[in-house]
Amino acid sequence: MAKRDEQKPREMERRRDNAPPREVAERLIAELAGLVRRLAERHPDYLNGLNLPDRLSLTLEVPLNGAARGSASQVIEQIDRELLQAVDLTQSVRLGSVFCFQCRRSDCEHAQPSQPDSVFAGYLPTGKPTWQSLSQLCLTLEPAQVDKLYRPTPELVFVLSTGRDLRAALLDDFGGRARNFVILGQLALGHLVFEEQKRALSIQAVLGEASRRRRRLDLNLCGLDRADLHRSRLGPFDGPALREVLRRCRYRLAQLRRGREIDVARLDEQVLPILTQLKGELERLARRERRNTQHVRERAREDRPTTAAMRDLEVAAADRFFRDLHEKTAIVLGPKGRVHVFSFDGRHVTSMKLDRESVLRRQERGRWVALGDAEIEGLRQRLSEQNRLKGAGED
Repeated sequence: MAKRDEQKPREMERRRDNAPPREVAERLIAELAGLVRRLAERHPDYLNGLNLPDRLSLTLEVPLNGAARGSASQVIEQIDRELLQAVDLTQSVRLGSVFCFQCRRSDCEHAQPSQPDSVFAGYLPTGKPTWQSLSQLCLTLEPAQVDKLYRPTPELVFVLSTGRDLRAALLDDFGGRARNFVILGQLALGHLVFEEQKRALSIQAVLGEASRRRRRLDLNLCGLDRADLHRSRLGPFDGPALREVLRRCRYRLAQLRRGREIDVARLDEQVLPILTQLKGELERLARRERRNTQHVRERAREDRPTTAAMRDLEVAAADRFFRDLHEKTAIVLGPKGRVHVFSFDGRHVTSMKLDRESVLRRQERGRWVALGDAEIEGLRQRLSEQNRLKGAGED
């Protein structure tokens, strides 16, 4: 059996060595394309392939003496240069920005929201983007939803806007006939509370230049940056679940068929059902997370520490214990991003997941300070006693 396992890699190598030249070339080109995409992701203006050209022209020197290291570095440097040049041709699309037709760029002061709770509200006739607070947008378009933002337990608000309405004020000479950046629809939502801020998000279906000769439909997210997209949690949303919902929406947009001529009115009609479906998926995701949060709160009120919280508390090293100076609670860091909150009188308050950046930020800002050995031991004893008394009462 072991001999067979050893023979398999050798057989695969022989098969590769004996493959037809065309097959070898196709495999190399596919691997090179994968390398290009990986290098593109490092560029700050890269947006899920939107800025990538159809093809890249490279000049390759292939060493026949086996000295590949130097040539490999040259290939990577050349790809980086070509990518920078390609992205420079498509300044209309930047992650988190809209295109300002007044300044003819997407990195000016008008292209991004100035406040974390602002969403895109359309263009002025001169092509300047306008931004409004989510509450103000609700008052204008969805007044029945405004009270959700101010309830004791605020709820998420969703506002759909058509591309036609967002572009309505544009004059033809100031972006009305432009095709390098066209907003085809938007789903505004909020508030997402993280980093101790209320955030609003503008999810836009946009038609942007992928190269000088090619345009592509994709999502643009205003209100989040690249680091935010990789968080384990975004407000009420589980980070990975949110990314999966956005990925599916992006795929649906990419499937829309477009002829050689760009029919913006037709694309407006096709995009609206996709954004409506996205709204439904996000609402369901938020409801599911709300139910999970309610379950955690109910357990906290019952003073029943979860098994995972107590297990993490028992095995945690001393450098995993902190005092939250804002909430006057004890913090215990568990594995896999788990964070447990306890009161100092021995009650389990809640548990959550935080990414490493959020944990470090709380320490750097002085909100979380390390507990001393005596405090840790006292906390463990009080929690153990509370757990014992609770168990005795249930018996």
